[in-house]
Amino acid sequence: MGDSISRFGYELVRAINSLPYETPQFIVRGLLVYGIPILAGSISLRLGNRSTQIQWVVFIASFAAGLILPLDGLFRSRLDFRYWIILVGGSVLAVLPSILPGFLFSRRGAQMKARVAGYAFLILMMVSGFG
Repeated sequence: MGDSISRFGYELVRAINSLPYETPQFIVRGLLVYGIPILAGSISLRLGNRSTQIQWVVFIASFAAGLILPLDGLFRSRLDFRYWIILVGGSVLAVLPSILPGFLFSRRGAQMKARVAGYAFLILMMVSGFG
């Protein structure tokens, strides 16, 4: 059992080492693009702003902030930090597109469509190399 776990860990480290340097940048960019609007929306709701118009304004402003923050060359020197970003950040990024529509839409059907659009945008970011 222990031998198979150590073999899995070795293969995981080898796979992460073979990824290009842009992979952690993409994950952090995705976390910023989805995480900042969720954080801003939850703060806005906590302050008592229940208006969907205000939630949309907060979403657009924070989404733009997540897109324009510079990340170029941030992860080239710290290889050990790359492992945590890829493992933990990738896991969180897999969930964030399904949380964000809850702040923007009140009806369940619109939330489901927005979830699909959110994952489609994430895939588009990944395919286009936007990171």
